[in-house]
Amino acid sequence: MLVSSFLFEPSSGPLEAMPLCYLPPLVDKPGCQRCGRQEGPLFGLNELKQETSARTRCLESARAAKCNVWVFRVGSCELWNCSSKEALHRAADSGVAEPDGTFLKDYHGRLVTTSRDRTLVAEDTPVASLAVALRPTGSVAKLQSADGHFVTVASSGSLEASRWDDGETFNITREGAYVLLQSPRGLLRSDGTAIMVSRREGRPPEEGLFRVVRGLDLPSGSRKGWTRNDTERVWVHSSLCNYQEPFGGEGGRERRSATYVKLWEWNYVDVLKECQEVLGPSGVTAVQLSPVAEHLVGPQWWVRYQPVSASLHSRSGTADELRSAVAGCRTAGVEVIIDVVLNHMARPCPAAQELLEGTPCVGWNGTAYGNRRTAGARGWDAATPLHFHHRGKEIWGACGVGPETGFLCGSPVTTDCSCCPCDMYGLPDWDLAVKAVEESHARHLEELHRMGVTMLRIDAALYMESDLVSRFLNRFPWDMVYQEWWHELPLPGRTDVFGLYRDLKFMRRIAEFLDVAPLARSPEVLNVTRGDFYINPNEAVYPTCFHDGRSDRADPAVPTFKNGLAFHQQQLFMLASPFPITVLLWGGYAWRQIDDGPPGCEPGGAARCVATSPHQDGCMATPGASPLAEGDVEDRRWVCEHRWQGVAGLIRFRRSCRQPMTESWHSGHGGTLLSPGHVAFRLGGSCFVAIARGAGRWQLSGLATQLPPGRYCDLGSWDGRTCVREVVLGPGGRVLEGGPACPQGNQCGGHAAHTES
Repeated sequence: MLVSSFLFEPSSGPLEAMPLCYLPPLVDKPGCQRCGRQEGPLFGLNELKQETSARTRCLESARAAKCNVWVFRVGSCELWNCSSKEALHRAADSGVAEPDGTFLKDYHGRLVTTSRDRTLVAEDTPVASLAVALRPTGSVAKLQSADGHFVTVASSGSLEASRWDDGETFNITREGAYVLLQSPRGLLRSDGTAIMVSRREGRPPEEGLFRVVRGLDLPSGSRKGWTRNDTERVWVHSSLCNYQEPFGGEGGRERRSATYVKLWEWNYVDVLKECQEVLGPSGVTAVQLSPVAEHLVGPQWWVRYQPVSASLHSRSGTADELRSAVAGCRTAGVEVIIDVVLNHMARPCPAAQELLEGTPCVGWNGTAYGNRRTAGARGWDAATPLHFHHRGKEIWGACGVGPETGFLCGSPVTTDCSCCPCDMYGLPDWDLAVKAVEESHARHLEELHRMGVTMLRIDAALYMESDLVSRFLNRFPWDMVYQEWWHELPLPGRTDVFGLYRDLKFMRRIAEFLDVAPLARSPEVLNVTRGDFYINPNEAVYPTCFHDGRSDRADPAVPTFKNGLAFHQQQLFMLASPFPITVLLWGGYAWRQIDDGPPGCEPGGAARCVATSPHQDGCMATPGASPLAEGDVEDRRWVCEHRWQGVAGLIRFRRSCRQPMTESWHSGHGGTLLSPGHVAFRLGGSCFVAIARGAGRWQLSGLATQLPPGRYCDLGSWDGRTCVREVVLGPGGRVLEGGPACPQGNQCGGHAAHTES
């Protein structure tokens, strides 16, 4: 057999990832300087009206110039070098929103700005766009942050109040060129970095002196081509950033809260409609699709994870329909995550196991394939046994890995890549060191990236060599990448290639306290601050459910829709919790057995089946009991957990309330109002959450939340358009109305309110 010599051509070395940092354009500041700029049609939109190809060129320019940061907008590519992530964040400064506004510098010339936790700080090298404005009215004033919040001294000087009336009032006294700001609680002071309110006694007098400056006089750096009022989308990528940074925005001080939805086995036409009508309006960050490559023929869900070629015609639709869905979702503000299978190809059909050198099998789109062999659909995706791992000179097979080996391969751990050359479940394992395999994978990813796919899930990542994967994966600037990961110990540096880990334990820990354990243990859910102890919470995606971890029947310890209301409360709690940075919601279908494919693909039915449409057939209503009745569990229909009542509201709550937990209430603590199974907590000074485990109704009236008085929306009832239930708070934030009953057709069980009145 003749083999082209290029198969064994040495590859380039590993490539470093340069993830999206979610920052505004940069300005020259100490530790971060611009090293080049390029403009022109090469940095414009491609033939699919996407900017992703131009972003790839900007990435290549940064690598050629040995710059570790690049800033892109359509038509322009800036190259930067920054000494650290802290320097990068300081340079992420779009200027002051009000050039004619008035701001404060302390006695030492440090500008008063906002920290990550919404408290006041003084900075020598300030982020001018975060300067705190002085709002004078005669001889009194209030302090307001750039995002519109006012200082409330009662909550330790935090910028919590969203209304003028709730902000702390300061009397202004002039002392020469300086001013003193005095509130009933004390004098505003600066100790050199922190700003606080305290009494005069025992403090150096200069700590209370501030100079009033105009916005135009603040140091803003040189923008060199970027305009202050620029409304175009800007992408800042850097090797200093990780995938899905916990903080972004001005100065890297905006707490981020990414929310993804996995539309499991949805057709592309339905995905597009869901992005336009549900996900985009709800504020979902990204939608995850099932694998898009041509696959094995069959009705089961797992055929999608056995690719046959790089054709983009799959059970979910055609390549044109996929491109339309990606473009439409991005237009609706929803990025697209593709589940890519790069570790292996489809297992050979029975005929191919007997006829080793033939291609008697036929894929979904008609591609011929066989045992470690595919004719391919594109030319460049054809493969022979020499493209796969094999045992020595025996090219027809390799070592195996699966349940029969304990998922180990001669080593007590999996993280040493001892299983990387083995066939997982008998699936032919690509040899990523072969140049043709590297290039074929790169072309597949390039096609997805060109159409606008900006995020990836890497299937079977544990069994792939990170250095080899980086050679094709990191050729492109992804906004987010995450890896299929079970319970192995994380490896240092692995996230630099494969992206975030998948943390499966967080949701199961929530389920333990909100469904499995006795009612008296429900308050322990407030102590769940992370899932897997060994995974950095900033480096994980937290799914509410996952396809390999389901059960045939309802099981309270295994979060799925079959647990009914309990599962719904758990997904709402995950959204309300301040701890997960990146949440992955589930939007799937009912199954009788875990091998079942989508509705329309029934066991024993046609192998070339097509899923029905959730938009035409409808989705399961929000459950009101736990677990679901047997008839509901057996009914093969779309479930669409992401559409259940309150999910859209809690996504909105999550965006607005990413603050630390400041107080909690439960039985035995915070008074006698709460019964076992009732848990409540406050985030910051303006967000409140209450959950009644199970379907029981409970009375909130009389509970002192310490939120500002007013009428609040119970976002646990919000459907994306209407606030069904409201909560009225009186003096001291005491609940006057809200929670005694539920309107007909709406289930009780949770309250999540904040200042969206």
